[in-house]
Amino acid sequence: LVDKADVLATSKLWRRIANQVAKEFPEISFDSCYVDAAAMKIISAPEKFDVIVTENLFGDILSDEAAQITGSLGTIPSISRGDHGPALYEPIHGSAPDIAGKGIANPLSMINSVAMMLDQSFNRKDL
Repeated sequence: LVDKADVLATSKLWRRIANQVAKEFPEISFDSCYVDAAAMKIISAPEKFDVIVTENLFGDILSDEAAQITGSLGTIPSISRGDHGPALYEPIHGSAPDIAGKGIANPLSMINSVAMMLDQSFNRKDL
């Protein structure tokens, strides 16, 4: 869990609820971290992370930062998921209007997003 519970009231609630839910799933390793410390850890020891659960603002920033470890935003997929309703799958790089029409866009992020959607939402691991 990544939050800013040391200064944000909403993060305090987020952390309290996450800790309660984590107790219901003792077989899953659970850790919490402030967003600024998580940013440093992503750069210094990215292998320490498997899944990051956070709110949208922090997730947007951390995913861009983590993508730079691979050398490009153009390869990383993302998912936004809630308790109910459909999940949103998208490349984290955004629309890149500065390169539109130039034929230089890297399609890997979109391909990886679709692959994640097929796996996560449609249980199609065979594709």
